[in-house]
This record gives sequence, C-alpha cells and structure tokens, in this order.
Amino acid sequence: YGHYGEEEDVGQQGLQPTTYDPGLFIVTCRIGAEREACLQLLQKCYDLAERGTPLQIKSAVCLDHLKGFFYVEAFRDSHVVEAVRGLRTIYAGKGARLVPLKERAAAITVNRQAKAAIERDSWVRVRGGLYKDDLGKVVDVDFAAGRATIKLVPRLDLTAMAKDHMSTDRRRNPFGRQAVRPPPKPFRAKEAGELGLPVGKDRNDPAIITLNTHRFIDGYTLRNYTLKGLILQDTAPPLDEISRFNQAGQSDLEDTADPTSHLQQLLKSMPDGAAPKATFVKGDRVVVTGGDLATLEGEDWADMV
Repeated sequence: YGHYGEEEDVGQQGLQPTTYDPGLFIVTCRIGAEREACLQLLQKCYDLAERGTPLQIKSAVCLDHLKGFFYVEAFRDSHVVEAVRGLRTIYAGKGARLVPLKERAAAITVNRQAKAAIERDSWVRVRGGLYKDDLGKVVDVDFAAGRATIKLVPRLDLTAMAKDHMSTDRRRNPFGRQAVRPPPKPFRAKEAGELGLPVGKDRNDPAIITLNTHRFIDGYTLRNYTLKGLILQDTAPPLDEISRFNQAGQSDLEDTADPTSHLQQLLKSMPDGAAPKATFVKGDRVVVTGGDLATLEGEDWADMV
C-alpha cells in the first residue's frame, strides 16, 4: 500500500524513451506526400494483418514542418525497410536511419507555441518589399505550407498602371511593379475601371475583386507571405494606425456611414480590456476627473472621443 501513490505519480522523466523501447527511424519519401506515405503504410498493415502476416512495425507519424521525411517506430531497421518496400511514394532504397535516443522526444514534439504565434485576426507587419513595415491583419494561415494570407491597405499607383496597360511596350514594366513606393490608399474598383484597367471577380469567391495578379476585398489588398516574412505584433498597434487601417475598409461607405462608425470599428479592433469602460456620444454631460481641468463640468461636442 505504501507504493500506491508513487505508481500513480509518473514523472516526466519516466515517459522518456529507453533502450528497451522500439527505435524511431526516419524514412525518406516524396516531398509533399508525407501524409499519403503514412496512409499507404497503414493500409498495408491492415491488409497483411488480415492475411495473418502482420508487419513488424509499431507506428508511423508525419509532421507538417518535416518535408520529404516521416518517422516509423520499430525494433529493427530491417523491419522498417520490409514494411515500406513496394510503396510508390517511399524511397525504400535509401533505407531507414535510426534517430539517437536523446533526440527522439524532441523529434516528434509539436511546437504548439510557435504554431499559436500567428493566427487568424492577428496584427502583423511585413518584413520587406513594397509593404515593408506596413500594418496588416491575418486572414488565413497555412501551417503546413508555412504561409499566411493577410490584408493590407494597397500601395498601388492606378494611373501608372493604366498607362502601362495601354502602352504597347510591355517590356518597360511587364508585371505592373511600382518604380516609386506609392502612398497607402484604399482600392476602389470603380476608379480602376474608369482608368481602363481589367477589373474582374474571383471565380471561387465573388466578393474578391481581381486586377491582373492583385486581389482585393473591401478596399484591402490580399497578399500571401511566408510566416518568416511577417512580424507578429505582441501588443496592440497605435490607435491612430488602427483607425486608418479600419477606415480603408469603409471607404466605399463614407457618404452613408454613421458618424460614430469609425469609433465603433476602432473599439472592436482593440484587444479585450483595452477599450474604455464608458462610451461617450455628442451631447453628454461630462466631468473632468484628472489633469489641469479636474472637477470641471462640460458638454461633449466632439464627433469622436
């Protein structure tokens, strides 16, 4: 009875692999077919087990960040080579390499913190290129490919693009690249169409507007970047910068929008707990609680607070 609690309390050290456990072997496969290779190996295990000749492997696992390789657990490398022989996505001729005992746990450990670093609706900045240091918002993340789709305030000179489009000499600027970095400005399909630019709609998503190789939605441009090409904003960006970013998405509704819509969008973009506890509107009676004008009463007359 004295050892009952000790048996239940298994330390982390007791979960580490030992020399009595099956070895972890790394196997080479076709790049991009890591999951397919594991499924083929699983199907082969089932088929041979039903015939009464099961394979001598224990498990197989592939990781999203490991391209062209996957892991197989077995006691001997010959068991692994025999198991993968005949599978079209696996290079059985390259054999199986044993992962050192000290590296086995780290080899198959998923870095959850790194994956959670950049996620949908995160604020990021671009490391380089035309949009260097510009503020963007993540729309979608593909961890397997290591890429993310973000929306930014476009930096396009539509007038220069229209001249290049109408020009017969396409060698001067064949891809519509900007010689000088234009200022950020919301995209308007009507303005681009009036300039004679080929504006269209995406086949898969009619809400996305296309212009050559550019894609736009709600006045923003959609661009794909590698995760290494983006800088995550650990804290909320400055309020004036968030306000300018949100106003880009409201450029088509400026004439009919509610005067307080910019403030509402700004408050929604702020992290939880950062928004003020009280919301003021024009005409409210207020009392100054700090500063040189403390204790004075007045009437709120500003459109935005």
